[in-house]
Amino acid sequence: MEPEEAFLTLRPVCVALAQQPSVAALQNLETLLRSKSWPNVAALADYCFFPVVKLLREPRLDEAALVACVKCLDVALKAFSRALCSRMFHKILTQLLILLSSKDAVNTPSVLKRQLSEEEKMAMVSCLQSLLVLGASFVREMMCPERFSALAHITELLVKFAENERNRSLRTLSMHALDSLCHVMRGLKSDMPAALADAGPGSRFTVRFTGDEAVDKRCAFYLAHFLPGVASSLGKVMLADEKQGQKVTQAAIYLWTSCTALVLNDRFYPSSQQDLLQQNGVKGKEKLAPPASQESPSDARKLPTVDYGNVEWWKTATVLFHRLLTMLSQLQSHPQWKVRLFVVRMASTLLENCSRSLSSSVTVLVEMLVALFADPYAQVAEVARSALASFSHRINTASVSLVSLLEEGICRIATTLPSVMRGTDDRKKLSAVLLLQGYTQLLGPRLTTLLSSPNLVQRLFHAILMALEVDVSHASISVSHSTSMDGDSALRVADVHLQRSPLTFMHFRDEAILQSLRLCCSLLGYYGDLSNILDSLLDILLLHPHLNKQIVLMINTVISGAAGLGLEAISQLQEHKKEEDFEQHVRFLLNEYTQPSVWQVPTEQPLVPGSGDSSQSSLTSRSEQQSWESMLLVTRQPDSTSVSTSSIYEENTAPSLTVEELRGNVILVCLLLDGVKVFAKVLGDAFRQFLLQALFPVLEKSGHDNLRIRDAAYDCLRTISTSCSYESVSHLVGANADYLLNLCTQHLRVLHEHDIAARVMRETLANSDVTLLPLLNAFLDEVLYVLEMSAVTGDVLVLVPVLRAAVCAVRRWSASDSSLPDTQPRTTATHSNGGTSDANGALFTKPTKSESEREATSADDIRDFFADYHRKKKEQDRLDAEQEEMENGDATECGDDGTDPDVPKKLSDADNIGVRVLTYCVNLLSVADIRSRFVLLDAVEQGILALRHNQEELLPLVHKLWSPLLYRVRDKNLPIATRSVKLIAMMAQCTGDFIRSRVMSDVVPVFVKVLRQPVPAKYTQLHTLLISVFSALGIMCSQLGLPEKDIVRLSNLCVGYLSSKLPKSVQQAAVNLYKQWAECYSDCMWFLLIHLSAGESRIAPPPHPCFPPIKLMTKVKASVAADVSANVADILQSLG
Repeated sequence: MEPEEAFLTLRPVCVALAQQPSVAALQNLETLLRSKSWPNVAALADYCFFPVVKLLREPRLDEAALVACVKCLDVALKAFSRALCSRMFHKILTQLLILLSSKDAVNTPSVLKRQLSEEEKMAMVSCLQSLLVLGASFVREMMCPERFSALAHITELLVKFAENERNRSLRTLSMHALDSLCHVMRGLKSDMPAALADAGPGSRFTVRFTGDEAVDKRCAFYLAHFLPGVASSLGKVMLADEKQGQKVTQAAIYLWTSCTALVLNDRFYPSSQQDLLQQNGVKGKEKLAPPASQESPSDARKLPTVDYGNVEWWKTATVLFHRLLTMLSQLQSHPQWKVRLFVVRMASTLLENCSRSLSSSVTVLVEMLVALFADPYAQVAEVARSALASFSHRINTASVSLVSLLEEGICRIATTLPSVMRGTDDRKKLSAVLLLQGYTQLLGPRLTTLLSSPNLVQRLFHAILMALEVDVSHASISVSHSTSMDGDSALRVADVHLQRSPLTFMHFRDEAILQSLRLCCSLLGYYGDLSNILDSLLDILLLHPHLNKQIVLMINTVISGAAGLGLEAISQLQEHKKEEDFEQHVRFLLNEYTQPSVWQVPTEQPLVPGSGDSSQSSLTSRSEQQSWESMLLVTRQPDSTSVSTSSIYEENTAPSLTVEELRGNVILVCLLLDGVKVFAKVLGDAFRQFLLQALFPVLEKSGHDNLRIRDAAYDCLRTISTSCSYESVSHLVGANADYLLNLCTQHLRVLHEHDIAARVMRETLANSDVTLLPLLNAFLDEVLYVLEMSAVTGDVLVLVPVLRAAVCAVRRWSASDSSLPDTQPRTTATHSNGGTSDANGALFTKPTKSESEREATSADDIRDFFADYHRKKKEQDRLDAEQEEMENGDATECGDDGTDPDVPKKLSDADNIGVRVLTYCVNLLSVADIRSRFVLLDAVEQGILALRHNQEELLPLVHKLWSPLLYRVRDKNLPIATRSVKLIAMMAQCTGDFIRSRVMSDVVPVFVKVLRQPVPAKYTQLHTLLISVFSALGIMCSQLGLPEKDIVRLSNLCVGYLSSKLPKSVQQAAVNLYKQWAECYSDCMWFLLIHLSAGESRIAPPPHPCFPPIKLMTKVKASVAADVSANVADILQSLG
């Protein structure tokens, strides 16, 4: 386009903008400038710049107008890039700097009277960058003492924006503009965008030079004036919050590296003061001055004195940058892998260009590369590896090799690691641990020679052990009993808890630190001499027993690493062939781990005096006990076997341990179990030879009361079964059951090892099949013999759960265990039409026929009905007489099959075990220990369920159990009483009419006393007991066929529990009870509840005209009927 044509095109738009400035006019000019190619004529450029710059000086521009004006100016600069004159360059630069500095120059008339927004700053910084790039020649002219203050001001503004602004794009753009300024001063173009976009392993930072050393040195001289401030500010940006974005951190790293590598380049580093003077052509000791200006000194502003070429200046700069690099070493643990990649490039660039000038910081730079050599991202690790190889190649001719640097480094980190772990944040701790990992990985097989030094081994191992100090405050010492599980051991329910809480450590919480420490230990085991390492750790354990948990953890990791386990995350693992006798090491360590003094450390407080009945106060509140004791009708006799155990423990009381010690022991046991798991992984199928040594102690821990230990043991058992080619844990235990039972028998003969035998036996029984029956009988003989020959003390009562486990196993193995006991009502006489008769012949028939059926009823039908009723009544009387004769007759009457009662019937092995356990439980039900009472009640329940198919053996045992069981129903401990009530209900399901009279005479009066008490509050033990009583009454009604007169009495007593004012749980339990009663006594329940309903609307008309209408005469208060009406309606609705 010709200049005349261009002028005619621009004129109307520029005139309109000058006369009526607006955002639309600015956008029109911007669109016009973008759409055409303009001639590079200075006059035309000035004509286009004039209205825009004039508008830029207006102090009252709003945000939209200012942004549009700056963007239009940016486009105009690019359109007339080659026509920009020095006057216009300085004019635009001055105005942009004034606007960007408006916050600090509020007294200037042309400055905005408000703060700039982020959009305005973005537009101005972008325009400033374009101006500096397009006016590169004018920027180089400013590199003189007279005009250098403008460059310093530009640098200050851009650094301030990069450090203080919140907008990520503005911060990145500011650093890009500053990098462009540094390159423009040398006549080069910034490559920051390309560096930020390329994150591949092959890319690297490059320090470019012009080829003219004088130009490069002159640029470095002027940059040296503000390098300390820029470096410090960019260091703050790099170490700022990780949430600022990786692009900001990457840009700061790139700019920091670019400036530092240029100013502190080895090309400009003087080897001596004389060399310095010769290089600059200065004779004697004259002071080095900056390049002279052509202007007169009187017009020049004095440049701050910076002796860039002076050795002292370099020393000061070296100290400053050593401090900065030490701080920046934290970036090697940055969570973003691209940031870590830029850290590697920074260290590589500085080692390549500044190894002489930053000689004191070479160790820090090498440590950065070493730490990132073990980075989990292959891109980062590959760049670090190549950088270390390049650095090693460059220093091969020097007196110091890379290997010697690495050896010095691992000694140094072993010394400083304890202080770092104790007194810094997690980022610095992770940096130190990553550095240790990198050293061990780089040294590789040389670790064998390095670890031959006892001093280094002690220092290094103590540093790692201190870092691995376990925090035991999160370990629970509370026991988790499972007495209510139906024959299941901890092995069967531990899958629910396998996600156990991980270990916590005193000096860190970051999982990455733990993973790195584990990798360090694994590398020590992989490259080092395993025998020497284990000997050193065990020597430390002898000298410092309090480090037992850390040492066990480290030994487990070292053994795992020696076998190559856990090193999959390391991509640059050096090949290392060595033969280790793992079986010998495992045998030695297994002997150490399973020593009783180590394996059987106490994890809970020992039993204290008065732990029998006095422990009941922890289960039941005093008020509830007094209330429950006042309910009992029958005076209880003191339990003959409830002897005080205080005298037994007076002489054998173990010293009490602190809570912290108990928690530490829990963690120690878990770590020992993890060690056995590691041994199984390392040996695989060869671990079978150690099953005789390891299976028994691990199985004993799987029955431990502590949930954490139990889960750790089960995890260990699963690993052992997998490593030894067993299908499951049950298969593993079942295949070795004979060996386990034999060891249990041996442990039974030692008093203080009864609990060990009990735990192992419980788990063995829970994970075996019926083939164990012959061995179980023999073992049960031993258990019962021990129980009979010893006093009932806490030491012997630990065997009580074995009895429960035995009957649980018998029940599980029984072929008839496919369904629950028959729950159908066992009433003595149930009529087909829904009527039920009692001993007194009372009959209530609920009318259920339709109107047409009632009209068709004749006198013959009524006569037949009564005839049938009398016939069934006689049959019922006969059955009642036979039942009474059976209960009062001789118990040794011959059976129905005609067998001789004098000849005892041979029992199966399963039934024999059930009979023996139930027989022995008769004498143990009165023990004082609360836990044992619960376990015994469970054992009785499981034994009855196992023998329910053999009524001939079950009924005599129930007769023997009834009296001690009745004491437990009246127990002053409410949880025991509640459990006993449930057991009575289950017994009713299995024995039927056999215990009907006993229930009526012994149990129902106790229930009546419970029902007459005030309604207890929710979530109390009395509340739980009341709910159990409701449930038991329903089951007894359906299974025992209780007399109707007693049901009527109980139903009248329970009416109050239907009130809507009571807790929902109580109401629902009472409603369910009435519904169960209604299933057996529908007419009676209907007749009793109809008085409480809405009235006579529910009464059906007479079945025949000969019957008069029925009118109810009730004395129930209206308020009572209103409270229970809703629940009564629900029950009546279920009756149809």
